[in-house]
Formats: sequence, structure tokens, C-alpha cells
Amino acid sequence: MPEVTQNSTGRISWSLRKRTVLSIVFCSLLILQAPLVHAAKRIAFVIGNANYASETPLKNPLRDVALLAGVMRQELGFDEVIEKKDLTRAQLFDLVNEIGRKSKGADAVVVYYSGHGMRGPGGNYLIPVDARISEEEHVRRDGIAAGDLVEVLKDSNARVALLILDACRDSPYTKRSKGTAKGLTRMNVNGGNILVAYATTENNTADDGAAANSPYARALAENLRDRTKPLLAQLDGVRRQVRDNTAGKQNPTREGDLEVNVYLINPTITVNAAPPPARGHSEAEIEQSAWEAAQKSATTAAYGAYLQEYPKGRYASAARVSLAGLQPPAANPRSEAAAATAPVLQPAASAAIKPGQVFKDCADCPEMVVIPSGKFTMGSSAAEQAAAVREGVPKATTDRESPQHEVSIGMLAVGKSEVTRGEFSRFIGASGYRTEAETGGGCYVLKADGSDWEKKENVNWKSPGFEQSDEHPVVCVSWNDAKAYVKWLGEKTKKGYRLLSESEWEYAARAGSNSPYPWGEDKDHRKMCKYANHRDKTFAEKFPNVAFVVNKECSDGRVNTAEVKHYLANDFGLYNMIGNVYEWVEDCFYDSYNGAPKDGSAWASGKCEARVLRGGSWYYDPANARAARRDRSGATDRDDLSGFRPARMLP
Repeated sequence: MPEVTQNSTGRISWSLRKRTVLSIVFCSLLILQAPLVHAAKRIAFVIGNANYASETPLKNPLRDVALLAGVMRQELGFDEVIEKKDLTRAQLFDLVNEIGRKSKGADAVVVYYSGHGMRGPGGNYLIPVDARISEEEHVRRDGIAAGDLVEVLKDSNARVALLILDACRDSPYTKRSKGTAKGLTRMNVNGGNILVAYATTENNTADDGAAANSPYARALAENLRDRTKPLLAQLDGVRRQVRDNTAGKQNPTREGDLEVNVYLINPTITVNAAPPPARGHSEAEIEQSAWEAAQKSATTAAYGAYLQEYPKGRYASAARVSLAGLQPPAANPRSEAAAATAPVLQPAASAAIKPGQVFKDCADCPEMVVIPSGKFTMGSSAAEQAAAVREGVPKATTDRESPQHEVSIGMLAVGKSEVTRGEFSRFIGASGYRTEAETGGGCYVLKADGSDWEKKENVNWKSPGFEQSDEHPVVCVSWNDAKAYVKWLGEKTKKGYRLLSESEWEYAARAGSNSPYPWGEDKDHRKMCKYANHRDKTFAEKFPNVAFVVNKECSDGRVNTAEVKHYLANDFGLYNMIGNVYEWVEDCFYDSYNGAPKDGSAWASGKCEARVLRGGSWYYDPANARAARRDRSGATDRDDLSGFRPARMLP
């Protein structure tokens, strides 16, 4: 396992069981008229009821809450996201009132509820965890009317409201209650710019699914991430995806008065009758829109136009790197050793490949992002090292980041995220491969009290000791396991898949930045929870009796791994280059950069007693999760901190 310079932390493992899901999302979204500029207030309440007192605990509500809270917070940029779990009737009643108070005059309000829901006297009801329903009248006694939420949002004068009901409606309460019908009924919403979207048609049941999230919640999250489409088009995409994934058994529908195009664009929400404008109502949105347009075009003219408008903008470094990548690349010879082992590529039209392009070579393949060629300074400065030492990093560790040296990197494709558990499982299913944790005695994990590490024989990538979905990064994989995956991927696609070299990794992580973190200096670490899964206040709350160096400036709600796209991407469009899990690279480990290659090739000569890990993980504090931070471990070692991402050679 990687070297540990601070005390360990533990992992969170919650039990999420089979459920009937009712997800209610009230999205009150800002209508921005062209001449009007005002402060946007966007707030989300994300609620999950799973552990019912009189019923078997449900499987997916808390997972769905985590998934959609992440989308609202990290990808749609809502100002406040409030997560609530396992609410009693009194708590749910109070929350409805709180929603009313906090929603007054808001531009955007989202209320997402996942748990039991059913039809009762007068309409639909949300079922609290302390409900004891055995007959129809108990529904009104113990439940909270969904109509109350509609009225609260109407009274709040929220500009646009979206209510989504994702209900696995074949509830055990329904079976015991004479006179109650399956499914939910239509709400007959009129006025107030309120839209109601249902996970399926009236009087039918929605599927909870066998995966980590309900089919509807997963489709909703995936479509909301596409910020180029208006909300109604996103919901159309949800309907198609759910219908396809359930073989036509579940057909989402909607009703209501939403008559405008609503665009959920970070950092603002834009509503117009036409596609979203190129220029928004804040400097941040203006620049963000210009940069996204440049990336989409991926031409010299587009990047040049961005730089002309924002010569010192947030993405100026990435734009210059992308421009350089569009020029005929300078010769970038690899070392003879690297060339001898490099996979052979199939012929391809190099003119069609552009920096920023995202592609998949097959349905089961990971998403890849084309990274432009360029030069960068590898390693850390004396000032950065001194600051890290002041934060508790041993000097012997920071010394490994020297001497700084310039490295040339050729254009290549890099995994958009770390290899996920779902992607790795498809490799296992297709190849029959067994990981070294499965054949060699398990995986190193953090003890339950966070005091130390231990090797457990029954822990592997399938069961790492904490809850994961298919969207989480695979862990408990060795360097040898990572090599086996990229070899299989190359053989499957006839493309040149491999691990990144250490210098390629740092170049991709920095994405044009020379700062300790890809997003800037961040000396107080307040921005880190938006970009990286690391040791923060959530972590400290899990282990109050263990002395950790933690980031006390923010909390991201995650203790162990998070979904690979839960946090913001860097300027190359890559997720989790910092934090979440350590990433294996091709290189052997050396104590300094003296003699390191300067052409981007892997440094793999000599005895090679250890391999390199980069990026830090969910266990590491900010100073130990910098872009320059290096670590090492044996090729057969595996732990619940480490994963990998693939690279692909380009013509």
C-alpha cells in the first residue's frame, strides 16, 4: 500500500436496501430576461428515507440522494444543497415549512425526495420512516401530502418549479391497506410555472432496478449533466433512457405549465425562448460560455477568440496549450525502451483528432479525452515544498519532487475519469481475470476506528469494505491488475491503450497550471471540496478520536470514494486527477528526478522495486494531494485507496 504520512481514517459503510422509491424534485428555476441582472438564489433540498421502523429498510434512496446532490452541487452549481436522511413525520413536516421559508423569492429551488410514497385520501403522500400504516386512513394520519409541497412552492413565488415523482409504487403499505391503489395519481397542477414529471404513467409502478440507483434517478442525473440542452429536452432524454433500460415497462411522463426553455448552466440558470445566449449575466458565466464554445469548436480561430477576449482568463493557460496542440507537433521521440514496448496503433486519420475531443472506442470502453501536446515544468518549487512541510508533509517526501525540469508531452488521449467499478467488472466478465486481491490474500483497508491499516482476506474490488456503485472508481487493484486491464482494452479495440507515464500524468493533472493544484493556489483550501475528494471535515467527523491533519475549511459529504464525476473537472476536462483514489502509472519509482526522461516517456530502467502512484486519495489531506506529490508501492500491492486511469496512443 502507499506510504502513509498521517494517521489513517476509516470508511463509511451504510446499508441501503431494497425499496420503493418516491423521488420528488421541485426545481424552481430562475427566469432571466436579457436586460435584467440580479443575484441568483438557488437552493436544493435532497431527502432520502430508507430505514423504515415497520418495514424492511430500502435499498436505493440514500444512493439516489448522494447522486443527485452531487449533480446539483458540483455540476449545476447550486448555491446551497441541504441533504436530509431518514425523516420522521414531525421532521418531514418541519422540513416542508423550512422549504417554504427558504424558498421565498428564490430563483431556483429543488426538493428531491426518495423513499416510500403512495396514493391516499385526496392525492399522493410521502411516507416518513416512523409510519405505521395498515389501513387507508393511516396514510393521511402518518404521511405528508405531496400537494403540501406544491402549495408551499406556489406561495414562495419561485419563478419556475419542477416536481419529479420517481416512485417504486408497489409499496408494502399499499398491500396491507384495503382500498388503496397502486401507483400515484396525476397532480393536476395549474399555474405558477410548475412542471410535474413522473417516473412512469399513472397507476403504474416504477422499477427500483438492480443497480446502485433507480433507473429514473440514474437517467435523471446523466441528462441533467448535459448543460447544452434545455430542461424539457433533458426530461425527454430521461424518458427515452428509462424506457430503453426497462424494455418499455416504465414510461416517464409529465404535466404542467412550464412554457419556457430552462437551461441549467453553472454558475447561473438561464431561461429564454431560444437557445442559451453566448453571454450570460455575470463575468463568470460569460467566460465559462466562451470557453465551452471554444472547446466545442476546437479550432485555432475559436481558441484565439477566447484568448483575445480573456488574455488572463481562468482558462487562458489551457487555451494556449490547446492552440499549440493544433499546430504541427514538434518531433517528440520516445526513449528506445519505451518505443520497443509501445502498443502498435491501427492507421487513423490524424487530421480528425482534435484536443478536447471526447470519444469511446467501444460500448464497454471508458470515455477518453484528447490532450494537446505541449511543454510543462514538472515537479514543485522550493516555496511550494516549504509550504507543504509547514502543513505536515515530511521533507523527505517533498524532496522527491525535485529538481524541477521541463518535459515535452505529445498529444494523447487520457481517461476522462478513473476506471470505474462498472468498467472494471465488464473486463472481468469478458476476460475471466482474477485480481491479485482475489488470488493473493485480500486487500489493505483502514480499520473501523481509523487507527491503522490491516489486510483483510475477504476484501477485493467487488467488496472493498465500503459502499460503492458502478460509478465509483475501482479500488483494491494492484499495478499488475491495472496493466491487465489496459492490455485487455488494447486487444479488444486494436488500439494502443496503456498506463500513463508519470510525466504525462502530471501534465494532464495540471492542465496548464503551475500552481500546487489545477484550480489555483488555494492556500486556505476552501475550493478543494468542489474539485477533489480528500480528508475534510466530513472525514474528521467520522473519526473524532483520531488525530488527523484535515481540511477544516469545507466538507463534501464523502468519507471514502465518490462517484467519478461528482466533483468539477480540470481545464482539460478530466475528473479526479486530484483525490478520490491514487492512480497507478507506468514508471518505476526513483527518489528524485535526477536523470528523469524529458520526452514524456516512462522511466522504467533499473531494478524497479516499486511503481509510482499519483494524485492522492480520499484519505489524504490537501498538502498530500498536490499535483506534484509522488508516492510509491509494490507492483503487487493493493489497498482501498488506489485505482488507475488509462491512456491511449494517438496516430
